[in-house]
Order: sequence, then C-alpha cells, then structure tokens
Amino acid sequence: MGNGRRQFKTRDVAWAMAVEGGRIHASDGPSLYALDATTGAEQWRLSTDAWVYALTADRGTVLTATRGGGVQGWEASNGEKLWEVTGAQSDFETAEAGPVIHDGTVYVWQDARLRALDARTGIERWSYPIGDAASCGGVPVRVTPAPDGYVYIAAGTRVLAVETGSGRVRWHFEAPAVFLSPPAFAPGPAVTGGGVYLADYLGTVYALDATTGK
Repeated sequence: MGNGRRQFKTRDVAWAMAVEGGRIHASDGPSLYALDATTGAEQWRLSTDAWVYALTADRGTVLTATRGGGVQGWEASNGEKLWEVTGAQSDFETAEAGPVIHDGTVYVWQDARLRALDARTGIERWSYPIGDAASCGGVPVRVTPAPDGYVYIAAGTRVLAVETGSGRVRWHFEAPAVFLSPPAFAPGPAVTGGGVYLADYLGTVYALDATTGK
C-alpha cells in the first residue's frame, strides 16, 4: 500500500466485497468466499442458497443479504453460518438498500419494521414500526448508525433519531417530499457544522440538529 504495487492477482469475480480483519470477504452472487488481504490466498469458500446482492463485515461477522428476503450472519474466520432471518424487504435488492451492520448490531427492514439484531446471534434487541415500501413513499429505508449512540433513519418523508441500545425515538422530522439520500452525520453542535444532513426528491437539502431534529 505504501508504493502502489500490486500485491496479488485473482480471477475471482466479486459483485460485493468488504475488507475486515485482514481478509477480503466477497461474493460473486451464488457463492461467498474470503481471501487473505495480503497474499490473496483463499481462506474459505461456500455456496449460498440464493443470490447475494449485499455484503458487509464488522467485528468478525460477515453480513449478507440474498434475493427473496434472506439476511445471514457468517463467522468471518471460517464461513460458518451463525444465523439467518427470512422475510426481509425484497422491494429494493441493491447494495445501497441492504441491511447495515455496526458496532455489533445489524439493522434489518423486515415485515414493515426496522429490527435491531445481535450481529453474532441474530437475536432481536428491539424493533420499530417503520412501515412497508408503500408507506415509505416507494423508496428504501436508509439507516446511518452514528458515534453519538443513535441511529438516524430516513423512511419516505420521515427522519428519525433512535437510540441504538433501546430503540427509543429521540426525535422525528417530517418533510414535504421523500428523502433519496441516506442521513449523513457530522459530530459537533449545529452552529459549528455538526448535525444530520439529507436531500429530498425535490432537491432540498436539510441540516438538522442531531439533538433536537430542528
């Protein structure tokens, strides 16, 4: 990385990829595999039950989303399946609309609720009635976990700040048009440029105070 020279070459195709823990975790759609990030040596490979359209990794867990509403957690070191849920949203099967993993928690849009799951066990910690695709304006729900202990959610015309540990809603903001971008969080008070930033369908950019939502 210091000189820009190629360290290895592989013929593997990757539709989705995440680098974590010294490994490159990737999927070509019907399979999931891990390569050594330094040498490119294959560490493990497996076939999945459905096409993988989103993949992320965090703290030893690889998170995948598959077509038809499946979400899976995998052990990053050996590919062991830790858990799986079904019935997740299948209206927006793109990497940008996939589930989010952050700080040991997975956020999944399932059965018109946003669910927070333990990343290692898949056990639900809390859920919030966010609504289905129609009630969210026909756009995907976007989730941005932030270092202030809250997760910021864009769902149709709504923005919510939800406490990551309990699922308690801190504030709620409503706009006249649906939001197309995920919330962007900047630390610090609003007067110094901190806050939550979004853009809606009409091209309006909103800067909200992260504490009050105003």
